[in-house]
Amino acid sequence: VNGIKGLEKSYNTYLNRTKDGTLKGTRDVLSYISFNKESIIQNRIDGADLVLNIPLKLQKNIELMLDVYKKKLEADEIIVSVMESSSGKIKTLASSNRFNPGWIKDSDIPYLDVSAIEYLFEPGSIMKPVSIALVMDKNRIKKNELFSAYNGHGSTNKDGEFPKGKYELGRFIIGDDHQFKKRYLTLDDIFIYSSNIGTLQLAQRLTGQEFSDGLKSFGITKKTNIDLPYERVGVMPSVKQFSAGQRDNDDNVFKATVSYGQGVTSIFMQMLKAYSAFNNDGLIVTPKIVSDMIIDDKKINLDDDSKKRVISQETAREIKRLLIKTVTKGTGTQAYIEGLEIGGKTGTAQFAKRGKYLKKYVSSFFGFANDKNNKYIIGVTVINPISTGPNWYYHYASWSAVPVFK
Repeated sequence: VNGIKGLEKSYNTYLNRTKDGTLKGTRDVLSYISFNKESIIQNRIDGADLVLNIPLKLQKNIELMLDVYKKKLEADEIIVSVMESSSGKIKTLASSNRFNPGWIKDSDIPYLDVSAIEYLFEPGSIMKPVSIALVMDKNRIKKNELFSAYNGHGSTNKDGEFPKGKYELGRFIIGDDHQFKKRYLTLDDIFIYSSNIGTLQLAQRLTGQEFSDGLKSFGITKKTNIDLPYERVGVMPSVKQFSAGQRDNDDNVFKATVSYGQGVTSIFMQMLKAYSAFNNDGLIVTPKIVSDMIIDDKKINLDDDSKKRVISQETAREIKRLLIKTVTKGTGTQAYIEGLEIGGKTGTAQFAKRGKYLKKYVSSFFGFANDKNNKYIIGVTVINPISTGPNWYYHYASWSAVPVFK
């Protein structure tokens, strides 16, 4: 038997390292083997056993919870993972789309794909903390600096709000979903209310090379090295595209759109790995599902302690503060639980097809949950939740991914 997907494929060589036992000797008249010093007795060798970092009860409970939410949200699929921040140990990796390994039907075949590493999507606003962290780490944001909301010079509405911001970038108009009650935004406003206009202004302060290298250092368009096969990496614009207009100090449309998660594709596990930096003082870890391999009754530890610094400790702690504030005051308030340190970022992106965006969505919430003894990165992605009818608003991450996260 050969594994074709999942851990069975990754560890196929070890799982299949088997050898039959042998009893060899001269037969007597009754056809029994007569054992003597020339006989051969060789015990059988079994393939390796894998010990996972995933507790079965936790995995089962989360899968049952996803069944409820898939039905409620009428989604194509919901993906969830929980990872220890400091070690990269995956405590759960769950999907609403599962199969019975003892009886795989034709309709189950697509479910053999591990969407957390094989499904490419535009991440949307969950990319903003990464983009802002790169600018902050270069010390290119002044203390108490104000940024234009680009919401015009007209009168306010009856609630004292200015029109929604619109930013002209060449032939493109980039807008904000949130209506601000002021013309100038702080960094906190940009972050916790998920301003596209504020984020793109910050991204322009990086050169094309700096922006590209920074995203790659976080693991965007790079393999996470999780112990699963067929991991995809995604794509983003080239350094040349990110650098267009740089000499003339013109805004760059590629930097602008990628800064808030459009025009770039990623996978779920890349974003989970990237967010580990914000809960781990600027270090990203390698996700790992298998903790130990047992061969011939000997336990071999497979923990991966490799960590990589991508931003300074100061930058990581400032982004962490902003992620926490997003949950207490911003777009992620429905994730709040008293007594826990919770931070995160919402992201709602549209499906792209042949250069156009469809009215189909991918909604995500990535963040962390900590107490005094434990620190976890948690990611939730809801693929194509309902976006029509009385529950049309379920496609927003705050109504889909956030409740699952909580």
